[in-house]
Amino acid sequence: MRIPFLTALATIALVLAPARGADDAIEKELKRFEGEWKVVELTKDGETRKRDKLKDQVWSFKGDKLVPLDNKDDVATIKIDLGKKPAALDIIDKSGDRVESIYRFTGDDKLTICGQTDGKRPTEFAAKKGSGAMLFVLERVKK
Repeated sequence: MRIPFLTALATIALVLAPARGADDAIEKELKRFEGEWKVVELTKDGETRKRDKLKDQVWSFKGDKLVPLDNKDDVATIKIDLGKKPAALDIIDKSGDRVESIYRFTGDDKLTICGQTDGKRPTEFAAKKGSGAMLFVLERVKK
């Protein structure tokens, strides 16, 4: 028995629809990152540096790319996973090193990222002494 072409097409569309919906959600989320973000606080291994000690570190996000504006050759790729709670963000630098992170937005102008390079994704937004975690607080640069 042959399956009519339109029935087969409809079946394929139904199977692919959830994946497309996930892609749309990721694309929408990546747009939230778009633009320039100033690092206003960094905590690493329990020690915090505030805005005045960070020498105007600014990160630029465009699509799935992250560029620190003080080193524009150091382009990283970002991947997000909205299915995890909190949402997961992987930052992969040009040499392939990965920072497994979690992130959250507070409104449209504040972004908090907590990451580790030891292959363990943080479960909380903290960088306690001995944890190896890095906690970045960023504010959107207003044009």
